[in-house]
Amino acid sequence: MMPLADLFVHVYVLVDDAIEAGVVAVPSRPGPRPACTDAEPLTVALVRHLLGRRSEAAFLEEVRRGWRHYLPRLPSQSELGRRVRWLLGAFEALRERLLAHLPEDTWQQVDNTPCP
Repeated sequence: MMPLADLFVHVYVLVDDAIEAGVVAVPSRPGPRPACTDAEPLTVALVRHLLGRRSEAAFLEEVRRGWRHYLPRLPSQSELGRRVRWLLGAFEALRERLLAHLPEDTWQQVDNTPCP
C-alpha cells in the first residue's frame, strides 16, 4: 500500500496535470481568486473518496495535522465544501479518468458479503 503522503502527492500531480492539459474542464467562478488552486480541493476530495473516509470534517482535520506542508493554503471546511461542490463535474471527470487507468482485475473476484 502506498504511504498516505505519497498518495497525496501522486493524486495532486495527476489532478494538476489534467487541469493544465485541459483534459478536465474547470468552470470559471465569480468573485476574487481563491488562495489555493482548484487542484488542492480536488485532491483532498479524491483522496478522501479513495480512502473511504465518511466525515469531511475529520478528514480535513487529519489533513491539516499531518499534511499541512503539502497543502498550506487549504481553506476552511465550509469553503472547501463549497469549492468541491462547485468543482463536482471536474471531480467526477477525474474520478472516471483515474478509474479508466486501473489495471484489469484478472482474478475476477466478486464480493458476496450479504447486504442488510
